[in-house]
Amino acid sequence: MSSESKRADLISKLKSMLKSNAFIYSTVQQVKNAKRKKEQKRALKVLEAQKKTPRDPGPIRVVFIAQYIPSWNKLEPLFRNLMTDNRFEVSIVCVPLGIENNHLIDEADLSNDTYDWYISHGYDAINALTGPDEWFDLRSLRPDYVFHSRPYNSCMPQVYTSAEIAKYSCLCSILYSICFSKKILEALINDDYFNHVRYFFTGCLSEELFFNKKHKEGVELQLQTTFAVGLPSVDELRLAAPENEGVWEKIECSQRILWTPRWSTDSAIGGSHFLVLKDAFLEYAKTHDGVGLVIRPHPLMFKNFAKTGEMSLKEIDDFKNHCESLSNVYLDESKGYTDTLVAADILVSDMSGILIERFATEKPTILWSIENGDFTPEYQEMVKSFSIVSSTSEVFECIDRYLGEDYSCSHRSTCDMSLVLGPNCGNSIAVIKDCLIKGNNR
Repeated sequence: MSSESKRADLISKLKSMLKSNAFIYSTVQQVKNAKRKKEQKRALKVLEAQKKTPRDPGPIRVVFIAQYIPSWNKLEPLFRNLMTDNRFEVSIVCVPLGIENNHLIDEADLSNDTYDWYISHGYDAINALTGPDEWFDLRSLRPDYVFHSRPYNSCMPQVYTSAEIAKYSCLCSILYSICFSKKILEALINDDYFNHVRYFFTGCLSEELFFNKKHKEGVELQLQTTFAVGLPSVDELRLAAPENEGVWEKIECSQRILWTPRWSTDSAIGGSHFLVLKDAFLEYAKTHDGVGLVIRPHPLMFKNFAKTGEMSLKEIDDFKNHCESLSNVYLDESKGYTDTLVAADILVSDMSGILIERFATEKPTILWSIENGDFTPEYQEMVKSFSIVSSTSEVFECIDRYLGEDYSCSHRSTCDMSLVLGPNCGNSIAVIKDCLIKGNNR
């Protein structure tokens, strides 16, 4: 057992011991709840002061703080729409990914891959990093609204955290992933970030209910508001498929399989089956020349496996070299994924936020089952459209069945998308813009 696994096991045992002692557990919970309420009240004072502050004249100024590029597809449709509307002035501020506990992991490293990516893709962006742990002054843009790419303050420099930004701007949130279980709801809609969020544009009704319950006082005081809008990225996919085909152009094949393993084997947060399937998938590719296989692991997967000891650095390198040696296999570690996802004939996946976009394509999807997932009603509705498997043999039996059939038409019955994304799905950008315009008259 790795040191990381031992630590997790020890923490789990300590929690079990605390829960077994009702008095100690109750006392700990009371202390935590008191601290949480105190922090929320402090945040509400900031939001109240912000609401009373008159805005500067001129266009409505919206800033997107970009950092986690795979989540840009959730915000880009809104960004492009606002760019064509002269009532808005829009900016992108790019923060490098290598930040932990509000500081650069390596202060001497002044590179900014996020900024480089946006510039290379034709965006007019601002480099947030101006020196060793020195940051562009966001206040100079006089933003009315700010969107982060992820709701994690520890991944931001201190000056870009939600608590700091809320002192002079309304913070808005569109999550980078739909919440598919109670555990994911708790992780994504965390107090540290969302205590200072003014407008939360939720992907589904479960997110709205969860937020409104946790932030009841802020909602009642009309200092915090939720709008169940669905996801702009899904609305866009339903209107038209992307013109590009992603990384598929890098391999020649007549049929396309995309495999997207999760980053952690912990079943409580979805569970990755990469270690179970990796050898079988490469063997399948060897014996099926006309089938292309794109493997797109979660960006944190290899790093996490090396950290937990589940794979050594040599084993990771050997796997990457093995992929490179096969002409019909491509290991995709690029930033964006939407084009590749939509153009795939079959998706094989663990639990993942990208499933909602795949769902919108109405194409075959194979999902490894998870027991006792405490899933949201929306997620339970969505997975009715997927093929659920629980073994390696079932994965490949399902793939062979799909590849042997004609899927020029949808393989599944039509599902009412509003059951998953709420009544405003298909109209998300209009609802968001209306809120930004009306809220700007604060």
